[in-house]
Amino acid sequence: MQRMTADDTDSRPPDLVAENVDQLEALFPEAFSDGKVDFEVLKQLLGGSIGAGTLLVCLAPQVGGDEVERLALSVAAWRKELAPAGDTSVAFRDGAFADDVAKSNLTAILQPHGLENVRSL
Repeated sequence: MQRMTADDTDSRPPDLVAENVDQLEALFPEAFSDGKVDFEVLKQLLGGSIGAGTLLVCLAPQVGGDEVERLALSVAAWRKELAPAGDTSVAFRDGAFADDVAKSNLTAILQPHGLENVRSL
């Protein structure tokens, strides 16, 4: 058996930040300039309401009805861990939800955790 090294492509972790930025650019190409996010443009595209707070974006391609509670509680825990100074906005891919009930349930779970600005893209 051949020993793997750090140079082996299979042994390197995926670049999740780059993947997420690519997905964000696919959703909002007008928010990118020279390969970088223009947060002022992104803020306007999201309704101009993220202000000086924190923006959490979930770009999961699918969110099933059975995953909503776990996802919402994970986002709430992440916000608590980050302890942002300002308001926190959360954005999800609209087409990812199984149905409107799943989207409504997610919003209802997030609100008691101080996440009241929830949008779908």
